Amino acid sequence: MTNKKTAPLYEAVAEYAESGCSPWHTPGHKMGRGADARLQKLITPQGLRGEVSLADELDDPFAPDGAIAAAQQAAAGFFGARETVFSVSGTTGAIHMMLLAALSPGDVVLVSRGVHRSVMGGLVLVGAVPVYIDPEYDEEAELVLNVTVAEVEAAVRRYPQAKALLLVSPNYYGIAADLKGIVEILHRAGMLLLVDEAHGAHLSTLGRVKEKCRTAGVRIPEPAMKSGADMAAQSTHKLLGSLTQTSMLHIGTKAPEDMGDRVYRAYGITQTTSPDYLLLASLDIARAQLEEQGEEVFERVWEQTAGLREKVNKLPGLSVYSLPEGWRRDFSQDALKLSVDVSDLGITGPEAWDYLREHCLMQPELSDARRVLFIISYADDEESLGKLYRALKALSDEYKGKRRKERRTLPRLPKSPEGVPPLNPREAYFSRSAAVDIDRAVGRIAAEAPMFYPPGIPVFYPGEIITAEAVEYLQAGLAAGLVPHAEDTELKTLRVLRG
Repeated sequence: MTNKKTAPLYEAVAEYAESGCSPWHTPGHKMGRGADARLQKLITPQGLRGEVSLADELDDPFAPDGAIAAAQQAAAGFFGARETVFSVSGTTGAIHMMLLAALSPGDVVLVSRGVHRSVMGGLVLVGAVPVYIDPEYDEEAELVLNVTVAEVEAAVRRYPQAKALLLVSPNYYGIAADLKGIVEILHRAGMLLLVDEAHGAHLSTLGRVKEKCRTAGVRIPEPAMKSGADMAAQSTHKLLGSLTQTSMLHIGTKAPEDMGDRVYRAYGITQTTSPDYLLLASLDIARAQLEEQGEEVFERVWEQTAGLREKVNKLPGLSVYSLPEGWRRDFSQDALKLSVDVSDLGITGPEAWDYLREHCLMQPELSDARRVLFIISYADDEESLGKLYRALKALSDEYKGKRRKERRTLPRLPKSPEGVPPLNPREAYFSRSAAVDIDRAVGRIAAEAPMFYPPGIPVFYPGEIITAEAVEYLQAGLAAGLVPHAEDTELKTLRVLRG
């Protein structure tokens, strides 16, 4: 009797690498034999032997029935999905698959204004008609939160023809929506819930942590699958241990029965026909590691993070963001996103970023007008968290007591205009367009989706009317040192539809 494979795809790749089989197939380095010494150093000879894309033992990701199927079934079982599909084109690819599987051209879809830029590509591909919902906003912290159950209920009443709602939960700052409450409303109306859960792959392993936090009155986000979502796209590499650009698309137990078939049709036009099996195997390994060690590891790092938050909050001029009491009924928060407000030091987030990078050799995840954000994962421990604390203390010591600058603030992310935009993103994408001076773009129909990255939330989408508030927001963000992603990275012009 053979032992059950704990990471079947990884084991298949490893067995082929050591099989002695003579490779007369791609890639050209032939299992590392022709690889440059620099590539061998970067990947290792053993890794290059497994860096293949064609072999009978390794299964076909477009019609899996072997090692890939077993690995995806193991992931579905662990994450509570009916079916799971691996993506080597990141969560962007998973979101595109999700939208193509759930929607048809002309379908109305409710979209949270707080979603990631990748959604735009999916909307262009499918030709759906988005109606945008504004997330709540913490005025004091100047921070976008998430959509509420009440906002979803109102949107469902206004647009009963909508086929689905797409939202991000938790968002980049760790703020999660009440997915269970939202699912009830949507399913009662015959609509689907599609979740960009890029930053939530670790939530399925926080059972013991949740119990402790519940006793302390703290709410940790529930994973989308457990909440009843129809599909959820997760970036397995963000807080877990797979390689960058690897993600999973989970299909929920309540999703339509044919959703798996629809996802694989979408898989065929969104995923590469030459997937790297090192990437695919890393997804299998990450799931196995989480299943074997996750509870213990995350319980430890969660407790250590709680201690770090308390210490940072005592540093002059610094504060870690926590949901205000008034929002805790609507939202929950992932404390592993350490969002540190530096504005009381009289500096901006980008200025704090520069100091930490240059003087402390610390690389934050992002900075906004008044914060720097750090992602804490299972890989962290007392040593790494102690290093982060010392860097933040050095930042505090450097700027405290210096002559205060006037706090530079951003206007809030502009609210969405009521109703359906003049054009959907696909129509706008394929229309004739031109770049015009940014001040002359007000009142025109957008042909691009400018944003600051990260977090990568479009200020407006192709097909929407550009407002004066949107232009003001873009110019204020640029002045605050945020990094714009737009056709014109100096934001002197915007691309609009030709009149």
